[in-house]
Amino acid sequence: MVSVIIPTYNRAEDIGKAIRSVLKQTYQDIEIIIIDDASTDGTKDIILKEMEKDNRIFYYSLERNMGACWARNVGISKAKGSFIAFLDSDDEWNPYKLEKQVKKIYEEKADCVFCKAYYVKGKEKVVFPSSTVDMENFYKQQLKENCITTGALLVKKECLENQYFDKELPKFQDWDLTLRLAQNYLFVYCDEPLITLYFKKDSITATTSYEKAVAALKLIEKKHINAKEYDKYIKAEFAWKIAKFSLGTNNIELQYFRQAIRGKYILRRFIIYILLVSGFRKKIKKILLERLR
Repeated sequence: MVSVIIPTYNRAEDIGKAIRSVLKQTYQDIEIIIIDDASTDGTKDIILKEMEKDNRIFYYSLERNMGACWARNVGISKAKGSFIAFLDSDDEWNPYKLEKQVKKIYEEKADCVFCKAYYVKGKEKVVFPSSTVDMENFYKQQLKENCITTGALLVKKECLENQYFDKELPKFQDWDLTLRLAQNYLFVYCDEPLITLYFKKDSITATTSYEKAVAALKLIEKKHINAKEYDKYIKAEFAWKIAKFSLGTNNIELQYFRQAIRGKYILRRFIIYILLVSGFRKKIKKILLERLR
């Protein structure tokens, strides 16, 4: 059985669609665990209506708003299935997602599987990850760039017995979790989009706080990058991420620009650094922040 964990908060307009995308799966050995993060709209009413139609749906409500990370951890603790999957309440799955992922895990004797995703923002629709994923060196691949969105992941429950989402991280909890899993378990990849994520101003995926992003990246750097000796390229790439997100804050992290340049000399980084220290900060910030959205 697959336990599907759906955290939700004030998603009366979307939660029904998300639930139905799970119920329409060609793989039917499922339970749906919905963790309501203290919604104040009609989310609960929509869920209760869906529960009347299918007894595989289980509803739990938190007394106060704790955030998606906390809600997912509660869901993990309630799960009874051999596998765990995640779905945000404003997204939906392809009908074949679970069937293909469960089959992939058994065929390749793996522990975790992920797939590509469609990202929809207005009329724009892109595929993530857009580039090739290096599965032979997957942990290093993840250190360089996160290529897994939470809803694309299916994991054996036993892998999560001592691995929860880190509540101390203000962002990128899914990235941190997959990095920890990749250190000990075998990942495989379905190279096709099996989930659609819809970007809204207040969606879990789209919400951006540059201060939170910088703080989270520094914590991940401490946990995963500085904890071991990695090649200069990985450290330079991580420094580059922190430097770019810092442009959206009141404290531009020039030392991280310097680390990125020292670790791997790239002309555009050097030019951006020079422009930043020479008075062109506003223009450079505007250009790079547009690329982060």
